[in-house]
Amino acid sequence: YNFGNSIRSVYAAGADGIVVGKRNWMGAAGVVARSSAGTSELIDMYVTDTPEEAVNLFKSAGYSVICAGIRDSVDLFEADLKKPLFVIIGGEKRGISRAVLDMADQIVRIDYQKDFRGSLSTSASAAIFAFEINRKSRNL
Repeated sequence: YNFGNSIRSVYAAGADGIVVGKRNWMGAAGVVARSSAGTSELIDMYVTDTPEEAVNLFKSAGYSVICAGIRDSVDLFEADLKKPLFVIIGGEKRGISRAVLDMADQIVRIDYQKDFRGSLSTSASAAIFAFEINRKSRNL
C-alpha cells in the first residue's frame, strides 16, 4: 500500500518516472494499482539491478542525486532542489544503504515541529519531497 500511495503522490506532484529494485512485482500489481488509484499505469517505471547502478546512470546523465536521510543532512526546505533530480527514498524496513548515501549529492531530511524520534512512512515522505520539489520548481 505504501508503494502505491507513494506512486500516486509523486505522479500528482509531477514526477517523470519511478525506479524500483529488481523483484517480482506481479504478485503486488493489483494492490499497487488500487492503492495508487491507477497512477501506477500512468507513470513510467524502470527496474534496476542495484541502486548503485541507477545512481551512476542518473549521475552520468546530469541529474543531481538526493537521498532522504538524517546523518549529515540539510533541511528539505533549505535544500538545493534544482532539476533534473533523482530522488531516493528508502523503504521503511531497510532504508537506504550507506553505499548509496555516500554517492548522493545531498542528503535531505524533513524537520519535525515536535520532538519525535520516529520517522514518517515512506508514502508520507515521498509526498512531502515531491510537492516541495514541485513548489520550488515553480519559483525558478
